[in-house]
Amino acid sequence: MLAVVGVFLVIPFFPLIAICIKLDSKGPVFYRCDRVGKDRRLFKMYKFRTMLETAATGGGGSLCAKLDPRVTRFGRFLRRTKINELPQFINIFKGEMSFVGPRPEAPDLAELYPDHAKRIFSVKPGLVGPNQVTSRGRNEEELYPAGVDAARFYVQEILPEKVAIDLKYVDNPSLIKDIKFIVLGVKETLAGAITRRQISHAHPQFQLFLADCILSIASYLLAESICAGSVSTGLRSGIAPTFIPALLLIRGVGLYWVGVYDSLIPFIDYKEMFRVAKGVTIGSIVFASLNLVRNPPGYGGLTAVLDWCFLIQLLSYTRFGLKLAADRGSLKIKIQGGDRVLIFGAGHMGELAYRALLTDKNRHAEVIGFIDDDPQKHGKTLNDARVIGNRHHLEALTRLHNVSEIIVALSRAMPDQVSEILAICRKAGLRCRVFSPMSEFDENFCSGASIRSAELPNLLPIQEIQLKH
Repeated sequence: MLAVVGVFLVIPFFPLIAICIKLDSKGPVFYRCDRVGKDRRLFKMYKFRTMLETAATGGGGSLCAKLDPRVTRFGRFLRRTKINELPQFINIFKGEMSFVGPRPEAPDLAELYPDHAKRIFSVKPGLVGPNQVTSRGRNEEELYPAGVDAARFYVQEILPEKVAIDLKYVDNPSLIKDIKFIVLGVKETLAGAITRRQISHAHPQFQLFLADCILSIASYLLAESICAGSVSTGLRSGIAPTFIPALLLIRGVGLYWVGVYDSLIPFIDYKEMFRVAKGVTIGSIVFASLNLVRNPPGYGGLTAVLDWCFLIQLLSYTRFGLKLAADRGSLKIKIQGGDRVLIFGAGHMGELAYRALLTDKNRHAEVIGFIDDDPQKHGKTLNDARVIGNRHHLEALTRLHNVSEIIVALSRAMPDQVSEILAICRKAGLRCRVFSPMSEFDENFCSGASIRSAELPNLLPIQEIQLKH
């Protein structure tokens, strides 16, 4: 009965989530996976799909480690908020799961359980598990160090603690504990959606988001003051205090959806203005549509038009001001067609390598994205190409995106670092070339830069010299 109530509560959100999933990547809305249930019977567990459709045929196993390249952009949001688990109300209704219990395990991982721990499968798995009410268990994928063997780390580091907590729950059942776990599960879901680590890794984007909120309020008040005669008149009408929170929410969602917070600030180009205009337009249309039911309308006519114009200019000027402060150039053309290439190094050298591929008249290449070991750059964009992983994801990315070549573009690449990358490329069957650092001396760099094969001379460190005028 509670499952039916749960389904009716969440089902109104299903169409919106489904649309977002389909717009984000190709594939089905739902993901059905085998899980071990009570008495070790297999059942199909329902989730919203959070990975690329090709993940089913290659690119990883049952475990999802931190920054897994198979996870889509919207899928990462679903995982962070645990919204992807909502379809499991259907499993509860079918009697395959309960609200509280050990989280259902994949068959291949269940085989790794020690014999004394297999009595965990004597109870129904739950939507909320005893492990998930802790900060450590809530975001388990973040526990995996970069490049580690996920299955081995899970068995050696995560499984023993997880088994101990689940066994304690199985051996001491209690309705009071179940209610407590549900309350704690809701708390951890809300509190763990944004962590300090996330904020520290993306603090420039958070600062930009806060600046956008302030500019959105300023733009709205300016438009309202022009229409009402003064800002105080608009505030006295009750419009601003009532609508500003909703306006900020809709503006934030619109801007986030078009990807304005994914760009690395030093490499913002003119296309950012079009993304800003698109995000502002989406927010204005949605907000104006919602206000049609208000009489008199609180956001319509001249106010909406002026706010739209002001906000696009304010947000665009802010971004280009930050870019000029960072003293970086912009790229105006996107590479398309030909070989599928990944660039290792999302920095100044990576941008130069991108431009070298662009201006190569004899060879066509499509840059799938950038690889960089800096976690703060993951998911951000440089010249319209996203940073989609680090060196440990090369093998999986090769299968997911059919990559044929890696371009190493690091300003100060050490020999052992390049050797490791070469070893990974050989294992994955990839060509690997090193972008020549000599191109840094050419301020008017265009087609003259060289991308050379990764031979022994490329593994030697480059000695820095002083050039005097």
